[in-house]
Amino acid sequence: MAVDMEGTLDRLAAASPVMAEALTKVRAEWAPDPPPPTVATGALGQAIVTGIERATDDELARVAAVIDDVMEHAPERVKDAVATGLLEAAISATDMKHEGARFLAALGPRARHYCQDWDRYTGRQTPGVWEQK
Repeated sequence: MAVDMEGTLDRLAAASPVMAEALTKVRAEWAPDPPPPTVATGALGQAIVTGIERATDDELARVAAVIDDVMEHAPERVKDAVATGLLEAAISATDMKHEGARFLAALGPRARHYCQDWDRYTGRQTPGVWEQK
């Protein structure tokens, strides 16, 4: 299992065609350099919410499993990029695309805990973050 940043991005892209498209686009924009970690993960978080109607429940479950695995096993800089990039971007994107709460509702316990902490910090109650599975 790859726990470096590029390996994590590749695992997320493999879990979701929506994320794969977003990652291809952000990598092309930054080529020949790799995109900054939070830019890349933020693009993925926004993409999965804005493209939610294209995502199956199985796809969301695969993405959620990768995120929770990263949140448990990855180095801190990778965890931080996924949390502050992907998860916070997904929360923010639900303001414009309410259906994106479906992605947040699919998250596993570690990611959900982070999202709840973020909600407490920002004083919001994001749909999908607080509902019980």
